Amino acid sequence: MPLQTHVSVAKAGVDALSNSTSVEFGPRGVTSNVISPGPISGTEGMERLGKPEQKAKSMKNVPLGRYGTVKEIADATVYLFSDAANFVNGQTLVGESCLPLRMMCSKELPSNTRGCCS
Repeated sequence: MPLQTHVSVAKAGVDALSNSTSVEFGPRGVTSNVISPGPISGTEGMERLGKPEQKAKSMKNVPLGRYGTVKEIADATVYLFSDAANFVNGQTLVGESCLPLRMMCSKELPSNTRGCCS
């Protein structure tokens, strides 16, 4: 995405920090994970970066056919803080409906397809 280099660098730094923290503090029982959301409806980022006239075209590139919700990211947070994720450490939980994979494809996603790059 144009004009987002600074965001990419910052996100890479956060991922590296989490990975290093997981190795350094893992022996003490501390886990370190990152949630990396993709486009999330109703957020400031989508309001500033997502132009309404481009929304329909953009949705064609999202295999689920919609953007994520704030609740879905909150649910991922609840999972990482729950006992179910006690052994999850040094991971980046990506919530993008495989959008980056879809963006690598050269053809448009057929309307009846649910998978990435089908």
